[in-house]
Amino acid sequence: MSQALPAKARGERNGNSRLTEGQVREVLAAPKSWGMCTKFAARFNVTTAAISDIFRGRTWGHIK
Repeated sequence: MSQALPAKARGERNGNSRLTEGQVREVLAAPKSWGMCTKFAARFNVTTAAISDIFRGRTWGHIK
């Protein structure tokens, strides 16, 4: 008999999250133009890779 793995905490429920759902929605609503990752990264004090991953759907993919 196998045991199921516990569900992973997503979004703000994850203890390592540095952004709120509202901030992620703001990032996703913005036009994807040159330099937007840098602007949001500086504004929210995260890396440009974190913002890029949001744009590409690698992280926070459950937010539409």
